[in-house]
Order: sequence, then C-alpha cells, then structure tokens
Amino acid sequence: MEESDRLPRKLAAILYADVAGYSRLTGADEDATHRRLSDCLDLISRSVEQHRGRVVHYAGDAVLAMFDAAVDVLACATRIQRELERRNEDQPGEQKLQFRIGVNIGDVIEDRGDIYGEGVNVAARLEGLAEPGDICISESVRTAVGTTLPLEYEFMGERAVKNIADPVRAYRVQPAKLGGGRRSSTAVGASKSTGSTGALYTPSVAVLPFNAIGDDPEDQHLADGITDNIINTLSRSEHFMVPDRTSLFAYKEKSPRPAEVADALGVEHVLEGGVQRVGDQARITIHLVDAATGHQTWSDRVDRRIEDVFALQDDLAQHVAMALRVLLVFGEAGRKTDHGVSLDASVLTMRTTVYLLKNTREAVARARSLSDEIMRLEPEFAIGPVNAAWAHWHEGYYGWSAAPEASLETAMKYARRAIDLDPDYAEAWVLLGQIQLTREEYEQAISSGEKALALTPNDPFNAAMYAWILNYSGDAERAFSLITEAIRLFPQCPDFVYRTLGVSHHLGGRLDEALDAHTRAISLSGGDRTFCLAYQAVVLGELGRAEEARVKTAEALALTPDLSLAKLRYLTGFRDPAERERFRTALLRAGLPYY
Repeated sequence: MEESDRLPRKLAAILYADVAGYSRLTGADEDATHRRLSDCLDLISRSVEQHRGRVVHYAGDAVLAMFDAAVDVLACATRIQRELERRNEDQPGEQKLQFRIGVNIGDVIEDRGDIYGEGVNVAARLEGLAEPGDICISESVRTAVGTTLPLEYEFMGERAVKNIADPVRAYRVQPAKLGGGRRSSTAVGASKSTGSTGALYTPSVAVLPFNAIGDDPEDQHLADGITDNIINTLSRSEHFMVPDRTSLFAYKEKSPRPAEVADALGVEHVLEGGVQRVGDQARITIHLVDAATGHQTWSDRVDRRIEDVFALQDDLAQHVAMALRVLLVFGEAGRKTDHGVSLDASVLTMRTTVYLLKNTREAVARARSLSDEIMRLEPEFAIGPVNAAWAHWHEGYYGWSAAPEASLETAMKYARRAIDLDPDYAEAWVLLGQIQLTREEYEQAISSGEKALALTPNDPFNAAMYAWILNYSGDAERAFSLITEAIRLFPQCPDFVYRTLGVSHHLGGRLDEALDAHTRAISLSGGDRTFCLAYQAVVLGELGRAEEARVKTAEALALTPDLSLAKLRYLTGFRDPAERERFRTALLRAGLPYY
C-alpha cells in the first residue's frame, strides 16, 4: 500500500470493558439485569468523563473508551472496578454484575466518531484475559504509567491472542491494589497510615448549592457565589474530581439524599452548606457527607465580616479546599490516631490542622489557641498535645515568637506529653525528631525518626518528615530513598514532601532536579514558599546563574520583608559545618542580608 493511501492514525489509550457471564445473568432475570447494567454503564460513562476520556461506543454489555494519557485510562479503570465492587457488596455471588477490563496504548483509526485498528483489538483481547472484576493491561501501558500510580502488577507472560500476529505481553493489576472497597473518610480516629493503596484514588466530591437562610435575594446570591467558587477551586485542583456546575446546580432548592446524588453523579462525598447573614456578618456552615453511608464525616462553621464579597468567597473556597485535601487526600486529619474523642474535639482538630498547613504567623497562632481548647476538651488524648507541639514548633522554627528557644522548649514538652499518653503515636515521635533537629540534637532526632518509621513503615507523612531529619543530619542518600518511596505511595503529596525531595536532590548533586522539586512545591497551595525561593537562590548560584539567584532572593524578601540569614538558620542548620558554610555563603552572594 502506498503511504498516501494509508488512513490517518493517532496514538491513543484505550479501555475496553465487558460484563462477565452476561447471558447467564439475563437468563436468570432479564429485566433486573438490564436495569443494573444500565446503572453500571452510567457509572462507567461518568468515570470516563471525569478522567478526561470519551466513550466511543456501547455494544450491548461492552464499552469502548479512548483517552489521551495512560495514567488517566488506568486511574479510570481502577476507579470503575472499585465502584462496581462497592455496588456488588450486597449481591449474592451468582448475581454479581462484574466487568472485565482491558487497557492498551496503540495506534487507532478515527472515523465518524468511532475508532478501529490493532490498538483497539489488543485492548479487547486483553479484556478477554482478565478475570471478572480485574484489569489486564499491555506492556505499553505498564511502561507509560511507571510508578505514577501506587499499583502492583503481575506479569502474565506473552500471550498469543486471536487475530494479533505477535504475542501480547500482558500484566494483571493486582486485585488487592484496587482498594478493597471504599476508603474510609473518618475525620478523626481513622488511621493515618495509608499502606500501599492509600493514595490511588482521586476523591470525588459533589458540591451541592449552598442554601441561604433568610428571604433576602442578596443572601442567595452570596450563597450561589460561595458554591461557584468552591466548585471552581476544587475543579482546578489535581486532588479532586468534581461534577460540572450544571449537574450540581440542578439540585438547587432540592434536598436530595446523599445516596441519590452518588448514584446520579458517581461521587463518593457530598458537600453541602448554608449561609446566614446578619448586617455585615456572615455565618457559613459546611457539612461533608459520606455518600454511601449518609454519615457526616466533617463539619465546620465559619464566621466572616462581609467587607469584600469576592474576597470572602475566595477565602472560604480556599478554606474548604484545604480542609478536604487534609481530610480526603493526604489524610493528615487521619493522622490523629486517637479514637473516641468528642465531635467538638474532632472538628477543632480539623480546623487546627488546616491552620497549621497554611503556615503563616497568624494561622499558626490560631492553631495554638485551638489546640489549647482541644486539650481542655480531651485532656487524656494525645491529639491536643501534638497539635500544641506543632504550633509552638512552628513559632520557634520560623522565629515568629518573642522567644523562639522558649517556644521550642514548650513544643518539646507537649511532644513528650503526647508520647506519655500514647507511646505508639508515630506522629508524636517524628514531631519530637523535628524539634530535636531544630535544636541541633542530631542523634536524638534520628532515633526519634527511626521510632516513627518502625511504628508506621508505609506512612508517607512520617517517611517524609524522617527524610527531612536525615537530610540535615548527614544521610542524604537514605533520605532520598525514603522520600522517593513516599511519593510513589502518595503521588498527590503536599508541598513539604517536594521541599524535602529538593533538599535531597541538591545534597546529592542533582541541581536541576532540585530546582524542579522546589518549583513543584511552590505550585502547591500553602507551605513555605520563602524557603523554596531561598533554596532555589542557593542552587542557581551553584549553577553559575547569579542574576537568577538574586531574583529568587528578591522574591523571597518580597514575601518576608524581614528575612535575613540569621532568621534562616533552619535552612542552614546542617550537621556538616562545611555544608552549613556553603549555604551561608551562597545566600549572602545572592543578596540576602545578614541581619
């Protein structure tokens, strides 16, 4: 065939799904099976759309979908299987409606809305190799995804399949890694440890239109604006999947059950709220509900003065996004491992964690005040002292208190109190290690970090915190190993993980990678941007890019006008005196004042 006669092709990621034993199921109860199939096909269609794919066509009980990226198609496939598993929980074995899924990357011919070619054929053959409820992928998918998703794969060998000339190298996505049902979203009392599956799924949240409590039309405009901003903020985040505004506002002035919303929109969580205005004051109540159980997993009340409506809406959207990121994505609220605390203490703990993650002088002061209230409510639980220790450590670490050394001493007291209350509380140990590191007690810090790691060996939060300790204590190689494993387990990790990675890269001589890691950290919400900019100034200076280094220093000074070398001791607190002097010299050359 002449080259000019060839139809145009494109490279695509393809998902092919088919029901296992459909004829047997319809023979037992055709109407009921068809209704259940229709619901499942709706679920698959929503998941494909949420993962940036397109359903190409349906063929009876089979679905063909196309994506641009391997990560998207495999994340979609795992999401589908998990949701189908949840729906099958109450069904007898012989009545379970289970899909086999095949995933491939290959050339396709696109014609009149459909796709053809060997890429599609291989996906269909891989589906035939899968067990009911499983996913089978080609080697091209396995290579493209790499370690981006925390999955494990079982090599099935080279398989000869119908109408494909060469054997197909196939992999089975391990069923245990598909999640084993819904991930718990308990705000406080859930285990922090995510194991190897905790970060696989992007949480899906339906933001229902907030209700205005009152008859003034302006109040409803305010409520609608708040809802819009929350939807937009969550939609822009890589951490969440959110249905489109049109679908969500269809529920305005209605009171649907969470299960109805979940079935209609394919979500796990429902966020709802109300707005009440009195004069220039607004009170916003927020509730997060687990769609499967109908149980409220988080609530908050935010009081704001209405001086600038747009600023109010933006602030509240950021507040909600950070809280949900804590609760559903990274699970830092779940790291509060004490069980049985009161609802009031649980809500206060969530709010404290959000303030700590904001990492500003004002937010940390608020966190410190709230931690005192938690300790008053729950004096026998370690949650309060740990929150208090974090707040005092922040103030001592960044020099935000009048007496930083006294703040560190207070932080130490609260960390040890938490350990006395719960000796197996891993976060208290890694926190103690951070305080000891700041006080330049390197051996003690390493010992505390080792204790935390032994208690929770697969926990990305503790691994990242311990890697930070190792970086500054002189073991950058092990720190790099820990932090890369933490990112493998949890790809959607917060900024401090990438800051730690940046330090490890730099100490290992990987300067370009260090710059990239700090750029990634800066792009994430919250966190210590000043640290990242100052660190980039050091790296750029070592790369011979002196002017760019001075620009980074100027940006850091714009964020923190009183910044000086003396106040950046936490950046230069290396155990190795030569490493410490190297940083001090680089920062001064980049234009940072000494005092």
